[in-house]
Order: sequence, then C-alpha cells, then structure tokens
Amino acid sequence: MRSRAFITAVNGGLCGLAGLSLGGYGVDLVRLHRPDFEYRTLLAAAIVGGLGWCVGALATWRLARPRPAPSRPELVLLALGAVVVLWLGLPFASSLRYAANMGPMIDGESLDDPLRPAIALAYLADVMIVAVTLSALAASGFVASFGRRVPGTSDRRSGAE
Repeated sequence: MRSRAFITAVNGGLCGLAGLSLGGYGVDLVRLHRPDFEYRTLLAAAIVGGLGWCVGALATWRLARPRPAPSRPELVLLALGAVVVLWLGLPFASSLRYAANMGPMIDGESLDDPLRPAIALAYLADVMIVAVTLSALAASGFVASFGRRVPGTSDRRSGAE
C-alpha cells in the first residue's frame, strides 16, 4: 500500500497534466477555433496546469488519510522529484522570457510581446509550487519516520518497552 505523500504527488502530477491539456486546448475551444500554439495558449496552459496540480494535491491529501507513512524509497523519490523539477523547470521558465526563437509553431512571435514576461512568471510559479509541494511531502515523511518507534528499544520516559 502506497503512502499518503506518494499518492498525493502522483495525483497532483496527473491533475497538473490534465490542467495543462485543458488550459492548452481550452483557450481555442472556448473561442471555437482549431487548436493553435500561441502565447495565449502557453499562458492558459501554465495557469490551468498549476491550478490542476494544486487541486489534485490538496484533494488527495485530504482524502488519503488512512494511508501508512512513506517508505524510504518513496521519500527519496519525492526529494529527487523536487530537485529534478527545479533543475529542469527553472531554465525552461527563464528561457520562455528571453528565447529569441520559440519555434515555427508560434505565429507572430516577438521579443517585445507583453505576454512573454507573464508566461515566464506563470511557469516559474508552477515550478516553484511543484518543487515546494514535493519537498513538503518528503519533509512530512521524514518527520513521520522520526515519530515511529523502533522495535526492540525502550521508551524511558513512559517506562514502556
């Protein structure tokens, strides 16, 4: 049985991916256009993806109460996940602001477009939210593991063994 922290991270990630998809396609579907890759699409995907991560993580954390504490491999995966998100996400978010070429898929791109700083900030916020969440989940597991009693040791304060 998986721990509450691990299930929260997995469901947060799945809801974040669903949010990215809804945000990316939703902008064009609401306007009744065929899906196109443009600055508004990038911004909507970042905002709805971050909201999806938050909603998924919070809902799972509240609903997964009777789960066991995380195992050491799960704690390592959560901590490494936070490091990888920062390692890959921070350069990506900053490149969205200053990249001279976003690729041939984006029509009418310009370095002076007023949406570029907002897009970079939205993805930076997403990266920080995910990294902080994964770090907090790992930390909650470390705290829970310190609270577990080791078999075969005695608790001198209570006299129990």
